[in-house]
Amino acid sequence: MKTLSFWIIILFGGRISFPPGFRMTFKLRCLALLVLTFFLLSFSAQIASAQITIDQPIPPVATVHVDASRDAGAEISRTIFGSFLEPIGNSTYNGLWAQILQNPSLEAGLWDAPHVRMMLHEHPELARASELGLPLPWEPLDFAQGNRYQIDYGHAANSWRSLVIIGLPDQPTGIRQEVYLPVQRELSYVGSLYARHISGPTGLTVSIRDHDSARVLASAHIDATQPDWTKYTFTLNVPQGALHRLDPADFVVQVEGDEQVGLDELSLMPADNLDGLDPDAVAMAKAMDTTLVRFGGNFTSTYNWRNGIGPRDKRISMMNLAWGIPE
Repeated sequence: MKTLSFWIIILFGGRISFPPGFRMTFKLRCLALLVLTFFLLSFSAQIASAQITIDQPIPPVATVHVDASRDAGAEISRTIFGSFLEPIGNSTYNGLWAQILQNPSLEAGLWDAPHVRMMLHEHPELARASELGLPLPWEPLDFAQGNRYQIDYGHAANSWRSLVIIGLPDQPTGIRQEVYLPVQRELSYVGSLYARHISGPTGLTVSIRDHDSARVLASAHIDATQPDWTKYTFTLNVPQGALHRLDPADFVVQVEGDEQVGLDELSLMPADNLDGLDPDAVAMAKAMDTTLVRFGGNFTSTYNWRNGIGPRDKRISMMNLAWGIPE
């Protein structure tokens, strides 16, 4: 009631006064509100008309005339057109970047919930693997062994965590990941891993196997004796005809006996990679004859350039917030 009286006073320039004990009837209230509404609408219309001035009729059709016979008068730069790069699908990871392994630094939280749901739908066995302490999309060498894995936080060679494998005597214990190799082009693969010896034997066997099979296609032995994080390299040569294009295979790291060892920052690339880039993707990019490649869009919205420089093995892994996938 006081608010309504205030606006009535404003409308009438402060010249209206109410006698003692005066009470507005319902009809008078409605009349006052109607006057107030009319005043506000009229005031708004005046403001709107003052902001927009149309002195000519707007044509219903806009016409652009191009005379291709006339010289533009200045050279048009080829860089006015180009292409851009974003991690859509496998365009960057498992695409332009030749790294074959996913989540090679064994981290958690690199995919958002929709992507995790899709991964578990396509590979239900990964749900059981995560119950054993393995990060997506890694699996145990033998599910029947139960939990032979321990996550070690704060003592990692890369990023925030590493994985400890606890071997069993006379039983193959390790981790594996389903991979696709460009065998139509390259049969030799170079890789590396960081390891720190904890106890027991010191041997590690890295191999390529038939998917979901014990048949070994290529293997290399590593003697990981150092108690501190040490980088070890290896080469795997797949026999001609052992795999065909788009055939899945397993990348395997197996410990020796009851060995306990910490693992972190693994890598597997085709030997013909061009400083980490996939030669097929590079060849297609060259064939585009584009003059400009723009990096990003949404991809760069949370990108910190400091995370993309320095030694490759020390660049941290994180989730790309724009796409919900690792970077």
